Amino acid sequence: MTRSLPAMTPERAALWIGLAFGLLFVFLTPPFQVPDENNHFRRAYLISEGDRLVSGPGGMAGAYLPASLEALIANTLQGLPFVPGRKLAPGTLRAALAIPLAPDVRTFVPVRDMTVYTAVPYVPQALAAGIGRLCRLPPLLILYACRLLNFLAALALVVAAVRIAPFFRWLFAGLALTPMAMFLRSSASPDALTFAAAALVASAILALAWGPAPTRGRLVVFLAAASLLVLSKGGYFPLPFAAGLVPRQRLGGARRQAAAVAVFLVLIAGGMAVSSWTVARSATQVPVEIGTSPAAQARVIVARPLRFVGVAARDYVDHFVRYAVGFVGNLGWLDTPLPKVILVGWALLLLALALTDGPPAIALAGWQRLALAAIVAGTLLIISASQYMTFTPLGADVIGGIQGRYFLPLAPTGALLLWNRKLARDLSSPPVAWSLFAACALASAVALARMLWRYYGA
Repeated sequence: MTRSLPAMTPERAALWIGLAFGLLFVFLTPPFQVPDENNHFRRAYLISEGDRLVSGPGGMAGAYLPASLEALIANTLQGLPFVPGRKLAPGTLRAALAIPLAPDVRTFVPVRDMTVYTAVPYVPQALAAGIGRLCRLPPLLILYACRLLNFLAALALVVAAVRIAPFFRWLFAGLALTPMAMFLRSSASPDALTFAAAALVASAILALAWGPAPTRGRLVVFLAAASLLVLSKGGYFPLPFAAGLVPRQRLGGARRQAAAVAVFLVLIAGGMAVSSWTVARSATQVPVEIGTSPAAQARVIVARPLRFVGVAARDYVDHFVRYAVGFVGNLGWLDTPLPKVILVGWALLLLALALTDGPPAIALAGWQRLALAAIVAGTLLIISASQYMTFTPLGADVIGGIQGRYFLPLAPTGALLLWNRKLARDLSSPPVAWSLFAACALASAVALARMLWRYYGA
């Protein structure tokens, strides 16, 4: 008698693999070897103290933070970013652990060395920093605590997103277990909650539009996730508007429909207002990059919008491969790409899941695809515009600063454009499900090994 394989579900895969490898990334990735993690750590600590900016030397905005934080950053960065052949020096972590917090010994940190996002995507990290301050933990342990709480909060949200989706559940699990998403989720970066919120937004929309009879709970989840996403990174505000795909009658009567739309618009508008105010509060203090002027660059876009659209489209064509590598897995400070077989294999797996992961009864009307395409295009243009204004010389015909990880929050919603009911397959059978589980685990293991070799190898 042959023994059948036990059931493997997408949410179990997301939880088990995400938890096991995520915890390893949390504690084995060297301090501040995730893009901008040093700035995120400073911001989280500042928020734990009340997020108060003051005027420093020369009238520069910033904050007085413990000098030990700067000592930790200086002692552990060690010129590692962008130098793939350089390893973490032996004894670095032991020496870093010996740095005491000494919260009363302060040094001024300008706002340009922090970040301009709202406090919302830093809530787990700030909570950890606050506990660390009360316990007088060394700064290194506070960093690991920030990573841990951020990781656990984001993982809980992505597992919830996988669980409530009526289809695309393996796709959402695959996106959550994409090596780059896992690497960011195991850090102090706000990208962790941003992706988690975006996945939950997309999942809730699918549940409202195609799941069982909608309940008030699903609508509440969608509204909460949409608010979290916009408050985390306002540039992704078009994504929740994919809720327009939900048939009106599935929201109940006319009064309930009107109330849902009103609450949604208030939350989006309020989130954008808070995000914009936070950016404006410190934008003038950010040092001007080579020939960069955000206000002047914005006027260039407004004056010649079609030219800017052409520049953005050409940029995506010219740098598609680089962005794809950064989307799947370019670890460290984007200086440690995964092996090509993993990069290509994972991209093909996600594409296959987007084409097939669902029942053939799910169909998208032409207007729904057009609406989705407009939302995706609008989000891409916002990503391009944000980097054009802040990391590109004035009036240039190229765009600088875009990274593949910026497209991770767009993927759960954008993938719906690829759905083809003719290719739909049932992926729940044990052989298929366990094969997908094995593929996810393999990609995570290779990513972890690649990171370990990058920083600790001979």
